[in-house]
Amino acid sequence: MRPVIGPRGPLPARRMTAHWVVLAAAALTTLVAAAVGAALAAFAGQALPQAVRHDLTVAPGTSLVAVGAFSGGGALATTAALRSAIGAALPGVPFGFWQGVWSDPLGFTTGSLPAKPTGLAAGNTPLLEAAALDDITSHAVLVAGRWPAARATAQGAIPAALPASTATLLGLRTGDVLRVRDRDTGAPLTFVVTGLYAERQSSAADSYWQLNSVSASGSTTASGFTTYGPLAVSPAMFTARLAMATGTWVARPDMAAFTDTDLSAQSADVTRFSASLASSTALSGVQLTTGLSAVLAGIGANLAVARSLLAISALQLLVLALAALLAVARLLATQREAETALLTARGATRWQLTRLTAAEVIPLAAVTAAVSGVAGIWLARLLGGTLGTIDSSAANGGVSLSAAGTWLDAIAAALAVALLAAGAMLFTVLRPAPAAAGAGPGRGRGRQAVLSGATRAGADLALIALAVLAGWQLRRYSAVSTSASGPSSIDPVLVLAPALALAGGTVLTLRLLPAAARAADRLAARDRGLTAALAGWQFSRQPLRQGGAALLLVMAVATGTLALAQHQSWARSTADQAAQAAGADVRVDLAASPPTGAIAAVTKTHGVRAAMAVSVNPSTLPAEVVAIDAAQAARVVLLRADQSKLPRGALFQAIEPASTSGGHGVATPGDLPAIATKAFTDANDIGVGARVSVTVDDVPVPVTIVAVVSSFPTVTGGALIMDLPTLQAYLAAYRTYPPTVTQWWLATTDARVPPSLARALPPGAAITSSASLAAAGTADPLSTAPQQALLAMAVAAALLAITGFWVSIAANVRQRRAENALLAALGVDQRSAATQLFLEKLLLSVPAAALGLLLGTVVARLLVPAVTLTTTAQLPVPPPVTLFDPTQTVPLAAAIAVLPALAAALVVFRRPDPAAELRAAESA
Repeated sequence: MRPVIGPRGPLPARRMTAHWVVLAAAALTTLVAAAVGAALAAFAGQALPQAVRHDLTVAPGTSLVAVGAFSGGGALATTAALRSAIGAALPGVPFGFWQGVWSDPLGFTTGSLPAKPTGLAAGNTPLLEAAALDDITSHAVLVAGRWPAARATAQGAIPAALPASTATLLGLRTGDVLRVRDRDTGAPLTFVVTGLYAERQSSAADSYWQLNSVSASGSTTASGFTTYGPLAVSPAMFTARLAMATGTWVARPDMAAFTDTDLSAQSADVTRFSASLASSTALSGVQLTTGLSAVLAGIGANLAVARSLLAISALQLLVLALAALLAVARLLATQREAETALLTARGATRWQLTRLTAAEVIPLAAVTAAVSGVAGIWLARLLGGTLGTIDSSAANGGVSLSAAGTWLDAIAAALAVALLAAGAMLFTVLRPAPAAAGAGPGRGRGRQAVLSGATRAGADLALIALAVLAGWQLRRYSAVSTSASGPSSIDPVLVLAPALALAGGTVLTLRLLPAAARAADRLAARDRGLTAALAGWQFSRQPLRQGGAALLLVMAVATGTLALAQHQSWARSTADQAAQAAGADVRVDLAASPPTGAIAAVTKTHGVRAAMAVSVNPSTLPAEVVAIDAAQAARVVLLRADQSKLPRGALFQAIEPASTSGGHGVATPGDLPAIATKAFTDANDIGVGARVSVTVDDVPVPVTIVAVVSSFPTVTGGALIMDLPTLQAYLAAYRTYPPTVTQWWLATTDARVPPSLARALPPGAAITSSASLAAAGTADPLSTAPQQALLAMAVAAALLAITGFWVSIAANVRQRRAENALLAALGVDQRSAATQLFLEKLLLSVPAAALGLLLGTVVARLLVPAVTLTTTAQLPVPPPVTLFDPTQTVPLAAAIAVLPALAAALVVFRRPDPAAELRAAESA
């Protein structure tokens, strides 16, 4: 078959140069979409596993701690059985394993101590315990003396090392002799203190010292007994001199050995193992406590959240890229209508036209895919760098240039987008010709007829219906499905919902464009000036031809608005969750109620603006009681405005002693007013004004509910919030002990922990800062990763829209060069021509950008509550608030709408000679 010859030479030689602007736009669109797609793929495939590994290695409470009596086979048999069972529950995961053997309780004989132990409460009985702890010398620091000898002796004092903290409490030194009696057997025992030791501070030591059942402070008090120790002795002493009572075991798994593919299965294995101990013959007396199962399940859920957010971003990018590519392909086909009709009239077949187009498109897509893969890896490393250094071997978020997976992920994603681009460019050639098509103008009418027919047939309404259905699903469910019996996973229907909502809302512009064109024409007709009239006339005469650009603008602005709203709402929700967990700027948890002098040292510390005493009583019935100082609560409690129907001041004033009204409810005389959480009122089917009886320290307290809050800081379920002074006065009337104040909530300067606060606290106190919790949440690499991808997608959406719109303008100006030249010949100056073009395009871009802002806002209202989750894929408390920042979204929309039109208007100033343009138009 002879090659097809065009009017000015062989067609392949001139098709690329004739429409190079549009083809360059196709290449740039493909490059941007493929680069971002490659970055997301490499980011998900390489950075997320590193983030999972980081979260696993820093997670607390992952050790398995067992306590119990020895089985019939003794210590060796019980230890071997437990080690084997843990290995079976954690296949392929190495773990450190330590054992502790403990003696019977040892009672002090008269005169064995130089003085009464420090801090021993009246009525408590002091006890001592001896223990042989595996490898203690590697996890402790010898403060004085020496470690006890490993040999057992049949007589004489038993050598033992004592914690330095215990020695201080008991008033002992190295060389002292302790005479005690086994409280179970009655046998007298003598110990000599050979050395004093302290716990070594390290992450491994933190796990190891869970072997110790005595507090690091040197003593533990429970049920009227205060136990000191342990006396660290040689294991040989338990076979020769001491009776074995109980054992403790600690297994510390290597958390870096877990992979991101089996977290849920491993969590289930640990849960089953813990439950199986009760039915085990060898381990029936052993009780296991661990947070490993919860850690694995939580990080697995967080990974599912991150993957779902990345999948949502990728789908939105794919839909936007497809819209941009189809707009460019349609523009190219429109420019080639006359040429294609002429070639068809000369005998060219559809296969020949397809082959010629493929010769342009396929090499262009291949080159673009290769460049996009490299650019995507660079972008992925840039995004990974924003996560911080996960560990010493995972710079740039773990996206390594030397890893084969990085290149495979990036190139695969880039090739997928390139194939999509090639398919979109070939679609206009491969699709069947419309029945009304013919040469020249007839073909244009046929294409418009197809578009109008599809619209009349309701194809866009079907898409809108799907979008509404997806939005309804988003309002009911989360983007990550979770269950108690199964792993967290991505719900594909709900992940598709945002893309469907964006696409469905965008196609509405096809129905709005003709009406907008008619309105613009009427407005322009009222203006006596030529510039505005021409702009309105040009816009109104080609509404459908400009539909692709309008759709692209709407979708791009909506996508950017949605991405920015997601990011900002996530940051706000993280701060709200931190406030819910801490309760105040700073919360101090006390081991015991401190003396008055210690309280003043806390509340008067420099930087503390207000302080509130809090007593938490979880054992009260029918619900937990949180007693607060209502007079200080309005200044201290971090309660979000929507958590209560009453203003904060009125809410806490309702439970103050001098208050008789709670705004919505009035306390019955003699009753104590209380604020109830919604969980409490729902569980008991009551509301404001209801009377309930609460038992506090065996004293029934009549309560009237005066207000209801959706949730209250630090409270996880149903609870009653009461005024602490009022409750103390009521209990004092019954001559019972007042509620113990175990917490102080502080409002501090700049919401920071005052530097001198730690020095003012008594031993055993802990500090919780809402600012630190929020910072830790936003710094978590697994949670931050998809948020950085959202920002990258917002930038990509803007680039795609600006490129597509500018090329549409440029191609339109090229098509109308004869008209422009004629206007110039008639005396229309360059300034007027540029202004006319600028106004004409703004008539399209400004309404499209406004619609995009509106659409993005609506979709964000639906999407944000579904995808803003905790790190364990649960709905946060309080619920997330959808936030919009006009200082970010409006400039983004303005840049997309104005910059391409402004650039095209500036180009008009360089218009060539009108006569030459007219001659070129006539000869074309």
